Amino acid sequence: MDLVSDSALEEIGRQYLDCQAPRRWYTALMDYGADIKKKEGNYSTKSRLYTRQSPFDSSFRRVRG
Repeated sequence: MDLVSDSALEEIGRQYLDCQAPRRWYTALMDYGADIKKKEGNYSTKSRLYTRQSPFDSSFRRVRG
């Protein structure tokens, strides 16, 4: 598995950002990411800063949800 730096991902994002319609760009990006995750799995695990979240059962996140 190749690791990708967050700064490299940010640079790619800047190249494709539509500054005239950022909301539309963001929505399309989220749709694209959801489609990739369904087909190929979770690419965010390649980030150097990725850490697995603890289970919800014993955390405050469960109460919030």
